Amino acid sequence: MSKITFYPAYFVFVFTLLITQTTNAQLFDNGDIASEISSIVSNMPGDSGNNYSEPSQNQQDTWADMLDELFQADYADAANLANQVDYDLTIYSDQPSGETYYLLTSNNANYWGTYVFNPNYCRELVLQAPHPRKDFNTARQGIHVFRESESMFFMMAGTHRCNHSDPAGCSGSTRVCGEAMPVDYRISDLAHRTTTLFQRTTEELFFAFGGSYFLSLHGFTMGNGDPYVIMSNGTRQTPNPDYISVLANQLDLLDPVLTFEIGHINQNWDRLLGFTNTQGRLINGSNNHCSSNATTTDGRFLHIEQEKTRLRNNQSGWDIMAGAVINTFPCSVLPVQWQHFDVAENEKKEVVCEWTTSAETGNAHFELERMVPTSDWTVIAKIPGQGNTQTGTQYSYTDTNPLPGSSYYRIRQVDFDGTSSVSEIREIKRSKAIQQIYPNPSNGLLQIQMDAHPGGELQVFNTMGQTVIRHQMTASPHSSTQTLDLSHLPDGWYWIAYQEEKMRILKARN
Repeated sequence: MSKITFYPAYFVFVFTLLITQTTNAQLFDNGDIASEISSIVSNMPGDSGNNYSEPSQNQQDTWADMLDELFQADYADAANLANQVDYDLTIYSDQPSGETYYLLTSNNANYWGTYVFNPNYCRELVLQAPHPRKDFNTARQGIHVFRESESMFFMMAGTHRCNHSDPAGCSGSTRVCGEAMPVDYRISDLAHRTTTLFQRTTEELFFAFGGSYFLSLHGFTMGNGDPYVIMSNGTRQTPNPDYISVLANQLDLLDPVLTFEIGHINQNWDRLLGFTNTQGRLINGSNNHCSSNATTTDGRFLHIEQEKTRLRNNQSGWDIMAGAVINTFPCSVLPVQWQHFDVAENEKKEVVCEWTTSAETGNAHFELERMVPTSDWTVIAKIPGQGNTQTGTQYSYTDTNPLPGSSYYRIRQVDFDGTSSVSEIREIKRSKAIQQIYPNPSNGLLQIQMDAHPGGELQVFNTMGQTVIRHQMTASPHSSTQTLDLSHLPDGWYWIAYQEEKMRILKARN
């Protein structure tokens, strides 16, 4: 008698404990945001002491939930979630600029970094200072550029990059901490570690803001033959648009003394290009942010190494960088002002997508896009926009054929001239279509218990990737059972695949 042994490969059940706090944990302060950051840098731990402590996975997830609330302007909920990981969310009135920022500072000794959000930004730029103590003045330069350019987000690490002695475990090596020979990066080196709030923040910003660009500010000691500035997008590829080259040109216009090396233009230059930077790997789509360099880029990561005297030393240099950034990334009025975008499952197990705009300028239409973790974005609907309006408009679309498991949705807004921008990304987790396979072992007649599904083809293929059975299913709004006869197949390993679900089975004789 033949046997079939079933191994579920993708069933993961996640239980989340939601802790509700009734107190409003927001704080209020005013002053000079640049002075705040400068003071934090001056008081952070130095290059020894093992002060830095790794966040747990649960703490990283809570942090990500907090950022979601922050970006959606749910500040009270964001503050409460921040408190759960020992952070204060302060509504900070910056007196020099008149802007209101949301400042996230740690109130314990974990040293996970400091973060500033500007909800009234005009540039979707993220200023990063992963080495605020080691790379002199990069944090002070970063917060200055952030304020002057009206950027969206500023983030800096919480200790010296050499503070903790434990190795980071990600690929790449350095002698920056005084070693005689290159060694692994440290866990306190947040540009080379993936299990950090710094990395998780980059990930949340990258997916939530489709038009965002990340400027990672670094410093180096200039040697004989070195340029003043070394720039890279984290790969050898030339993106379109190539903002690295544009920024270099703008810096040159403001300070003609500067000299440059750009990694994707001079293919022979091989130093300080940020290829092992884990934020750059994430942004550039590496398949392993910890161990694999990226091979493609859309130019959203800008790694900037600067010698000390011309751009980092004082506000004169910071102004040059700010001016170049402003000229490279013009401030523009968004064609659509979003109020909210939500996705939810209805009683028919369809996915209802709803969004609201408060104003629209030149808006031709919306394209609703869907993605699962193993595929690219696909347009599933096109909805006309209002063109030009200053009144609120509500939109809704129901995805009647949603995919099982985790799916992501976003809205691409398209102008009349063809230019486009994208919304934040929303995730929905639905149950798997294949609920159970039985009996196990089996004599060849396989019963497949299905949840509600949109129909389509169920396939069985062998280890060579050859399809050996195609079974067409009719869409069902309720659970149902499908029967497959595998008795004619040779004994061995097979895969059953339905949409994005893939499960391994073994046919064996008694």
